[in-house]
Amino acid sequence: MNETKNLSAQTKDSEAFTAKEGFTKTKKHTLKMAKIAKPIVYIKLITLTLSIGLFAVSITQDCFSVSDGTVSSLSALLGGFWGMLFTGGSSITWLANPILLTTWILMLFTTKQQLLLIGSALSSSLSSLFLLFHDAVLDEAGNKYLIVGYSTGYWLWLASSLVLFIGSLVLFFVAKQYPDERSNNDDELPKGI
Repeated sequence: MNETKNLSAQTKDSEAFTAKEGFTKTKKHTLKMAKIAKPIVYIKLITLTLSIGLFAVSITQDCFSVSDGTVSSLSALLGGFWGMLFTGGSSITWLANPILLTTWILMLFTTKQQLLLIGSALSSSLSSLFLLFHDAVLDEAGNKYLIVGYSTGYWLWLASSLVLFIGSLVLFFVAKQYPDERSNNDDELPKGI
């Protein structure tokens, strides 16, 4: 009977030791993750705030000027999809918008910095590509209008994509500073960090 009590006491002691040891390891891991997560969270917050803010302001401005007047950013955003489907040309740069939106969402929910870098690079490239076009189709008839200038809305839209790209680049290098923690413990990290 005494042997049974001693055996159960030893088992409880070893369980307590293991639980305490596990708690200590978990606490150390959490502290280590907090050191990594804090700058990443701040970088993501600043990047998203600036990028989304620039985009929101851009759609309230004029986008570009053609020989017959100006085109508002909101109409370019809403009508660009149809122009891309039916006319091509400069309207293909409209694809930067869904890529930008997707990259914002990815920035909130993924730890895969490469995806952010690829999405933001694509968005920035497509936004910049608009500068290479000399005309734009603005009506259902497919008439081309000569682009004579770029307005504030376009530059803010481009800045939104570039800020996202720069922020993704910074995140990529900050995450590389902690390769062991990010690669080995990805499943233990909270989502969105």
